[in-house]
Amino acid sequence: VVCKQKRKKEIKEGDWRSDVCSYDHPEEPEVVVNKPTTEQEQLPPSSVEPKPSFIHKSFFRTTPSVIEQSILSSVSVSQINEALQAGEPLTNGSIKENFFIVGDEPLSTGKFMSVVLPDVDSSAFSQDFTTFVYFDDNGAWPGYVFLLNETPDASTTPTLPVETLEKSENLASLYLTPPGTPSEEIFHDGMAGDTETRYLQFSEPGASLNYGWVGNYLILSTSFEGFQKALGMIAGTNGS
Repeated sequence: VVCKQKRKKEIKEGDWRSDVCSYDHPEEPEVVVNKPTTEQEQLPPSSVEPKPSFIHKSFFRTTPSVIEQSILSSVSVSQINEALQAGEPLTNGSIKENFFIVGDEPLSTGKFMSVVLPDVDSSAFSQDFTTFVYFDDNGAWPGYVFLLNETPDASTTPTLPVETLEKSENLASLYLTPPGTPSEEIFHDGMAGDTETRYLQFSEPGASLNYGWVGNYLILSTSFEGFQKALGMIAGTNGS
């Protein structure tokens, strides 16, 4: 008997050929014996890995100076800020983009806000978000870009769900170092180019919490210059 066995060959992902054996003598009917699975015989676990609930994709149209992946063992303010502080500082005016992995999945907006901004209802936002750090003479300033699930009317500026943001008692947790005390207890209206903003000034140099809407994107930055940079990068410019 001459048997020519072909090795398994991958046809496409998840679709494998069985081994094929051909003989020189006439084909004989194949005898298949189905053995019952006993309690002692366990079926092998599935080799198909679970897919993440979503795939992270940056909201920036301009590539930042550095992109870093940060793996978190748990979701907490200290772990997030520690990841953002990792690595060497960049030159003034530069942007570093971070994205977080928790348990083989990208960190979702809901999980992020539940520890950093628990006052803000995250259900109106997409699961994905963009994290960045802006560098200048005064230090490193984190910022975030969130995406509304529904595209707002171009003639109106969204107010929900950030109307609770200004009343949050957790704003200082957005900073890598203590920003000092707020200059006032309320946010003020501002402008960054043609974009309307709201901001709260803190006592430490450079610490100014800014947020504003660009279409259905919400930019939240711990410095005004960082807000301007992120604004330009969403538009696909250098952000200067």
